[in-house]
Amino acid sequence: QDLPDLVRGWAELNHALFWHSVAQERARRERKNDQRLVDWSDVSIFGRYWSFDPASFHVITSDITDRPLLDDRLIALSLAFQLFVLGERPRKGREQLKRLVAKEEALAAELERLFHPPADQLAEYRKRQAQWKRSDARIAAAREKQLERDKIVLAERIDQIRHPGEPGILTQEQVYLLQRMQTASDGHNHRSEGNWRSLIETYGEPVATAFRDAAVRFWREFKPRTQSQGASTNQTPYTVIFGLTGIAIEAREEKSWLSKLNPAEAETAARFALSELNGFPSWMPELHAAFPNEVASLLLKEIQHELKVETSEGESHYVLYDMAWHGAFACDKIGPALLPELRAKRVNPRNLRHLLSIVHASSVPDADIA
Repeated sequence: QDLPDLVRGWAELNHALFWHSVAQERARRERKNDQRLVDWSDVSIFGRYWSFDPASFHVITSDITDRPLLDDRLIALSLAFQLFVLGERPRKGREQLKRLVAKEEALAAELERLFHPPADQLAEYRKRQAQWKRSDARIAAAREKQLERDKIVLAERIDQIRHPGEPGILTQEQVYLLQRMQTASDGHNHRSEGNWRSLIETYGEPVATAFRDAAVRFWREFKPRTQSQGASTNQTPYTVIFGLTGIAIEAREEKSWLSKLNPAEAETAARFALSELNGFPSWMPELHAAFPNEVASLLLKEIQHELKVETSEGESHYVLYDMAWHGAFACDKIGPALLPELRAKRVNPRNLRHLLSIVHASSVPDADIA
């Protein structure tokens, strides 16, 4: 009974399930030699668990350019336009849609049709829009009801949220609050800014502070694997995101946090930092300054692993790339150790450029680089 609300509350699953539904409906149509599937409203006509609202606009607009199949991009455009309408047609949304379709004739023509539907389609469009609004109202009411139930349960489990009883354990309640915090912090460029206070308005300060305390404790108890140890190259588990959240909170709210760390804890924090989006966390340079050997040793080990398994194709999305673009704080420390890798025969020219950037930004003399 609660499954639809649980799915809609998990943004990544909601998004993945939508595209799974698209694939299922397309396969059904292909078996029946039916029409192309190019409109989101024709997906899962027999019922669905997923749902989107105007806050999902940026997620769906990325699909307009990222989905490889044209029909999928048309579906994404139709859904993004619906979210744009439900969001009361903001000017920035209009500009973004026009910008995204500008270079693809089929998408541009479809967006023009959506903005200016032919007269014979206008009545049908308005009828559909009224149906969507009724459906959205029902979904919103169900979500509100579920939220009230969630608030009651969480208020009863404050102690378990703060400390589950075993070290390094991530609970369902903590994941739920982490997801809610990420939703409230939407638009940031990193996996977590640690904005635990965004939970207070909805769930109350006792629940929010219990979450904060749990996150700060958790990162010291859990040691994430690195890619050289077999960690996934394309997925980041919630344990890592929760750990990053805890470090972000502590680094921002505890001025002397670095002085309280021992070398093992500093290395653990650096392990978490390797999974951050768009470079390193803001606290990484300070961590390196306080524990240069621990941090540099880890960075170097992971870069050497990347180079060991490199292929002629592809692009680094790990430490090598991050150091080349965001790692000036550690180049002096690891640059000299990368000279042998720079001089070795490299099969990936992108990796060679990243190596050169790191060594060139270090104190290694240009004569040695040449």
